[in-house]
Amino acid sequence: MIDAMHAFGLEDLIPDAVTFTRTSSMEYRNVANGYHKTFKLTCFGCGQEFEASARQVTARRPWCPTCKSEGKPAAQRARDFRERHTGGE
Repeated sequence: MIDAMHAFGLEDLIPDAVTFTRTSSMEYRNVANGYHKTFKLTCFGCGQEFEASARQVTARRPWCPTCKSEGKPAAQRARDFRERHTGGE
């Protein structure tokens, strides 16, 4: 998909294309009560990898705990809302 975007010159339109198309990597960790499944996700806000216990849902943006506590998801939702309702200006 990234190659197709590059071929049509669309990578400038979607700067975070790698974040959207990346699949999460999964690993099993040995903990006291057996094996625990963890997923490595890339935060939409800061771009850092973090571990999550659930797989990323395609329609939702992954946020690390730091960005969540700073209120970045709410700010992004407000930005998206303004863009949808003002015609993207």
